[in-house]
Amino acid sequence: MKKFLFTLFLLGFYGTLFSQEEDPFGTIRINNFMDSLDNIEYIQKYTVDSAPVISETNQITDTKKSEVSYLDIREKLDALKKKSPIAFEATDDIVKSILYYLKYKRKSVSVLMGLSKIYYPLYEEVFIKHGLPQELKHLSAVESAFIPYITSPAGARGLWQFMPQTAKGYKMNIDYYTDERCDKYKSTEAACRYLKDLGKMYKGDWLLAMAAYNCGPGNVNKAIARAGGKRTYWEIYNYLPKETQNYVPRYITLTFVLTYGKEYGISPMPNNYFIKTDTITVRKNISFAELSDKLGLRVNDIKYFNSGFIAGVITQGSYLVLPEEKISDYITKIEQGRVGVNNSVSGNKDEKVSGKTLNSINEKPREETKEQGKEEVPEEEFDPFGTIKRGE
Repeated sequence: MKKFLFTLFLLGFYGTLFSQEEDPFGTIRINNFMDSLDNIEYIQKYTVDSAPVISETNQITDTKKSEVSYLDIREKLDALKKKSPIAFEATDDIVKSILYYLKYKRKSVSVLMGLSKIYYPLYEEVFIKHGLPQELKHLSAVESAFIPYITSPAGARGLWQFMPQTAKGYKMNIDYYTDERCDKYKSTEAACRYLKDLGKMYKGDWLLAMAAYNCGPGNVNKAIARAGGKRTYWEIYNYLPKETQNYVPRYITLTFVLTYGKEYGISPMPNNYFIKTDTITVRKNISFAELSDKLGLRVNDIKYFNSGFIAGVITQGSYLVLPEEKISDYITKIEQGRVGVNNSVSGNKDEKVSGKTLNSINEKPREETKEQGKEEVPEEEFDPFGTIKRGE
């Protein structure tokens, strides 16, 4: 089933691709750089009702600003390279892929820009804390197109696409109820620690660190050896796995369109998740369905705010994230209604953790409450916001 759903990405993408004018650059290879935006095509076509992007009422593009040129793109990439520790190269294929998306995939870029506004405040805060280049935040667009629950055929999952073993190595919990690869805060913390380790391993060469993030340090080290000890991404390019050959150009392409999209008349697609949230500690397991019924929220919204909980249940002792105005409803309609319910945590009252965030993604990480050794979560079909019921 997973293969079928990923095939839908490609069908949706190539269907729109060939409905455009004939490929203006005489090459299809540039499209290999852009598979993360295929996910956006999928969201728009199949799950727009449950995705964060909710509105197309605003004009998203200004066609008067849509003119682009090779020279303009090269100059902007050179400017990025000068002010960043990351070596942004302007190869012909990269320039072509940027041109293609600025000309023919403007709506997809608009959607991605809208989603980035939800996540980037958190990313920027955590990247500053770890002393990492801010431009690395765009890797999340490459990895997941900002879809918290996306799962690759290989089993990588979440905004930063961690494999299970790597996730556990960076202290992310995975069990039946939770998968912290899908938790926005904890996965971003882990991604920063991993990138920091890779940056040290490759002595500040961030293109090599990105390649290792994609295919593993072992494959990068083999490529270095096969290239006769050369140690830059472009020198070892031909010895890397095919996916990794596309990975860094894809990153440069998405960094460009997310950084300069507005200059080409592309506006971020409006979304509904720039709202204040608050957290409260729950005394007893509570399902998303009950929260939805009692608080008048969509299940998909509850899942979005609490993305680390994959079984549709907020577990006892964990933090529940809700829109700020719903906290009092939770206390009166749920907490007080459960007074006297048998609870294994004696004397543990629901605690409100006062508002720490300006939007839904900046919640603090929850405390570990799960016992070790529980059954690992089975790999699931791609289901960005819970449209497929668990177990079906």
